[in-house]
Amino acid sequence: MKMKSDIIEDISFLLYFIPIILTAGSFIWKITENNSYLDAYLFATRSSLIFTISVVVIVGAVLLEINYTTVEKRYNLLVMHTKRMRNLGITILLLSMIGSLLASGNLLAIGTSTGLFLTARFPIAFAAIMFLQSAFLRVPFTKKVKEEKMMIKLISVICIFLVPIVYYTGNLLNLPFVINLIISLLFVIFGIYLFPRTK
Repeated sequence: MKMKSDIIEDISFLLYFIPIILTAGSFIWKITENNSYLDAYLFATRSSLIFTISVVVIVGAVLLEINYTTVEKRYNLLVMHTKRMRNLGITILLLSMIGSLLASGNLLAIGTSTGLFLTARFPIAFAAIMFLQSAFLRVPFTKKVKEEKMMIKLISVICIFLVPIVYYTGNLLNLPFVINLIISLLFVIFGIYLFPRTK
């Protein structure tokens, strides 16, 4: 059981590298296809697929490890994950900044690179989600009866499952990016907030 727990912990930790790999990897991949730095940067930072996968794998990393952790240890585990989320958010922002400098064509063109960085919606949105989730996950646990826990778990799973569907539906309806992001973000935060409190 201890070995299985260690394996789950390792997998959960490694999942945090996927957003970095996807962001940096897609940028490098586009460069190798003889695209300009600008095209590669815009592809890496405006891909809704990369954004969605990144959010989902981090939620998965948290839920995976929580599922194999006793209630008594869960709060400390969540505190550790909140630190990872903040570090990951900062790392993604730094990668985006570096990419914007390369895409601007002039490392001294701060104004141009800043403009590119601000138009890169998904790195900023992803970092915001990481920081907001880390804030909500530190809310203390409360004791609940068994029936209530079952209902909470069901709601949590539904919310998390609906996130990609909600985001995709928002795109189909041509909702403004900010509105679509806020709605999806609420589902993510609510689902991941409830799940650790179900056992």
